[in-house]
Amino acid sequence: MSTVATPPEATQPTTSATATSNLVRDTYTVFARAMRMSLRNPAWLVISLLQPILYITLFGPLLTSDAVQLGAGNAYQVFVPGILVQLGIFGALFVGFGLIAEYRAGVIESQRVTPASRTALLLGRVLRDVVVLLVQGTLLVLVAIPLGLRAPVAGVLLTLVVIALLGAAFASVSYALALTLKSEDAFAPLLNAVVLPVLLP
Repeated sequence: MSTVATPPEATQPTTSATATSNLVRDTYTVFARAMRMSLRNPAWLVISLLQPILYITLFGPLLTSDAVQLGAGNAYQVFVPGILVQLGIFGALFVGFGLIAEYRAGVIESQRVTPASRTALLLGRVLRDVVVLLVQGTLLVLVAIPLGLRAPVAGVLLTLVVIALLGAAFASVSYALALTLKSEDAFAPLLNAVVLPVLLP
């Protein structure tokens, strides 16, 4: 009796689909855990929601004279786009501190011995950070509208997409640096060396 061997080409699509499905599942699992841990911290929840409101209400009125010089009818037309970009960059740069704390507590090593993909372990955390930035950005825009912000819906959506991309990029860089340095004593000065030159102009 002879058996017919299955061609490798026939099994390759199935294997790729399974790997993709496992990656998506593992990423969602890590994302759900990270989001759940964040939501369980009342201080984090309050600060993350109040931060965009404080930016708008405290600093927006101070830019009225500058907005007139720039030809904008309202300070929030200039301030809100800038603060959204700043939120996308600096809101994601500091997430590495949490990863260093988890590494020191042994959480990272415990997750590395699981069947979960190494990529999913980082993607899930990055996805959590992007969702947080999008919520903060949306809240910031909603608070600025009664104060005089006028922008097309398409422009607002495009800005949120840019924030998500910036947040994903800088969160990935932050996690990579955190895994490399594994110490707040080295991580903090490195971030300050990057952040301060960007803020000074």
